[in-house]
Amino acid sequence: MPRPHDIRLHEVSFCADVKSWADALLKAHPEWPFTKATIEEYGTGNYKRQDIRVYREGSNTPVLTGEVKMPGTPEGRSPYDSSLMQDAFNKADNIQAPYFFTWNVNTFVLFDRSRYNRPMIERRLDDWQLGLGLTEPGDCKRPEVQAYIRDKFLPTFFERFAAIVLGQAGEWGKSPDEVFIRSLESHLDWPVVGTRDFLAGVCQKDSEFAQKLQLWMSEEMNWTFDPTNPDNWRKTLDNAARTLCYVFSNRAIFYEAIRARYPDNLPVLKMPKRGPRSQQGIYDYFRARFQQGGDPDSESRAGESPQSKERGRRGSPGGSPSHTTGWAVEGPGYTNRLLAWEQFFGEIHGAVVRLTNRTTDLVFENL
Repeated sequence: MPRPHDIRLHEVSFCADVKSWADALLKAHPEWPFTKATIEEYGTGNYKRQDIRVYREGSNTPVLTGEVKMPGTPEGRSPYDSSLMQDAFNKADNIQAPYFFTWNVNTFVLFDRSRYNRPMIERRLDDWQLGLGLTEPGDCKRPEVQAYIRDKFLPTFFERFAAIVLGQAGEWGKSPDEVFIRSLESHLDWPVVGTRDFLAGVCQKDSEFAQKLQLWMSEEMNWTFDPTNPDNWRKTLDNAARTLCYVFSNRAIFYEAIRARYPDNLPVLKMPKRGPRSQQGIYDYFRARFQQGGDPDSESRAGESPQSKERGRRGSPGGSPSHTTGWAVEGPGYTNRLLAWEQFFGEIHGAVVRLTNRTTDLVFENL
């Protein structure tokens, strides 16, 4: 992981670039009700942070302020991180800015501060997934990334935001299930990247693992791919990682949905600490938890081949929790990979409860 000082330098440089692009864009669009963008610095030393603020015409109070976090860092794992959203809200509340945002460069989320009496996630107005797939702070300096943000994202955002501020946006809120899915996808970005990189690294070092992985892809998933084509193979590994992480997350969601109804009967789901049994202990922990929660797949182990037990120990694909715990082995990025799942478990229970309660409310409202 980059050092705090290096992360800080990338953040300062990126925010300065965004301010410059925003100012040029606002000057070119006098029909928008915005005059300028500024950067406010706070904190000390390596803990200094920068807020981007946007001002509305005829007002000395920012109409928008927000938090920018670098991709590939713990703080930038998801713009839906609960502490990040709360911090952004607090700063907007302190200066009475009506709107605030969180942005990890990959995804930008806009919130309405006036919805202070709702759960934080329900204050969200919209999000923009840039589709950049950035994994390191330094990626923000790539010419194609800067061109996309400057020439495509910022014009799209400000045009939309201008319509919102002027009351011309019409219906732009999203349903609770849409918000939940967007938040879920965002929180899974980091585990997906960690799993993909793990699979890529092991395939380079272990030909037997690579053969089993390719067999699973071709026979069980019916995918066509070319391991000799770097771009095609990377996309295939990304699909594999995404599939495995999403299957695992579905089981975790099922477990949390049951626990939300029977909180006294099921323990909190969390990533176990490292122990003498390492990944096998993690595998056993999740399989036992999912069985306890009544997940039928954890009993049948659907989708696993006859070699699933051995593959589970080594991190190969399968329908069991092994597809997540397999990459939780010692080595580069180990701490980040575990931290990614710990963050996911920390967020998911509250999200499931909010979605369940809101859905129930909507049902009764329409009876």
